Amino acid sequence: MKKIILAVLMFVFIGCNSDEENQVDKDYSYFLNLTQPQFRGKINNTHLLWEFNMGTYQMNSTYLFPNGNSEDPNRLLRFVLNQEHGNNQFVITTPIYDTSSEIEYKNVFGPKHIGDSDNDYHITIINNNINHQICNSIANYNIEVLKTEEIIFENPNINPNILKVWLKIDNIELNNCDSNTEYDLSDGLVIAQFIGYKTQ
Repeated sequence: MKKIILAVLMFVFIGCNSDEENQVDKDYSYFLNLTQPQFRGKINNTHLLWEFNMGTYQMNSTYLFPNGNSEDPNRLLRFVLNQEHGNNQFVITTPIYDTSSEIEYKNVFGPKHIGDSDNDYHITIINNNINHQICNSIANYNIEVLKTEEIIFENPNINPNILKVWLKIDNIELNNCDSNTEYDLSDGLVIAQFIGYKTQ
């Protein structure tokens, strides 16, 4: 009888451990309470933390007109975090979308992919003067929008409205596009700041 009870207890214990091991959701509450634009993650297990105004990091938020017409609501947005001497840089670009469409806006800042086309987000990382990006045009990695926050100004012509986006990017293979050397990006967390995300 004792053996049966012991076996049942071991089964329950193993079952509980298995459930805990299968629990892949992480608690991002600490990260979601941060506000400084930044990039943090690991490239080949080397930890990086690049934060605006920390050391020499500066940021740039721009939007581009892919069709060459400033009246066209189709845009792609870009956020850059750059070290002053240029050895380290993080760039994320959104897919092209119609900024006058609420549906397309929600689609871009909802579940999306990272890849190497105008239909996906795209990232480039320069680390110690080595360029890392996704060079495979059929690459398809997940990007997760954890949180968004709009900052609205009374006169957007003087101060453009800002969209802050908390992003998670993980398990991505990068290379420098002219060699077979691959780099693994993991545990990537980004606070990006975009402008021009909606037509005024």
